[in-house]
Amino acid sequence: MASYYFPYVKGSMENVDLDRDGVKETLTLKFQNRVGSGSASVDIEVYVDGINYTDKAFIKIADEAARPVKPGMYVTSYYGDEVQIMVNHGGKIEPGKHKVELKLRVDWETYETTIEDEAK
Repeated sequence: MASYYFPYVKGSMENVDLDRDGVKETLTLKFQNRVGSGSASVDIEVYVDGINYTDKAFIKIADEAARPVKPGMYVTSYYGDEVQIMVNHGGKIEPGKHKVELKLRVDWETYETTIEDEAK
């Protein structure tokens, strides 16, 4: 269900060096909000290659600053917004093919998707 309402932007998986220390420590993925516009309390789980990285994940919606993913976090998004999921893995996720599982729960619905793509 998530692939339609919260589609992954194909080819957007990338390892980046956010802290500029020479180590690409953050895996980033982009999605598009097709659920609708509004605010909600959400739960997000992020797994990369079967490892739970939820406690090391951040979310960035449109032009907002990135925020740590927390249980029951309150978010606001508008239809069409770009939503970026960022996973701080400390350099453990190498370039190459990876499988990312994302679960997004709001009060009335659960959206799940699995992405397999090549991290640049």
